[in-house]
Amino acid sequence: SAEKSTPNLDKLKGDRAGRNLESDIDGLRSQVESMVEDVARLGRRGLRTARAGAAQGIDAIGRTSESMAENVGRELANVEGRAVDAVRERPLQSLALALAAGALLAFLLRR
Repeated sequence: SAEKSTPNLDKLKGDRAGRNLESDIDGLRSQVESMVEDVARLGRRGLRTARAGAAQGIDAIGRTSESMAENVGRELANVEGRAVDAVRERPLQSLALALAAGALLAFLLRR
């Protein structure tokens, strides 16, 4: 009778161990799923942050390039104004300089 109760007791212990193991596996599975969700959430947050940073960088580049274009436009207008003033002040010298530049250009292009 003692030998018969031992197998039943072993079976009962084995069933409990199996249930505990299944419970442990289920617990681990839910922890892993939770961790995966956390990593995915962090990835989405990082992506949003990167997109926002890129948009800010593009906006800053746009503002800088607009400012540079305005500065170049002002400088060109300033140079043009000085050139017109120089031609008005010294028309003969300006004409001679233009003829010399044209002759030099023609000589270089003929070669």
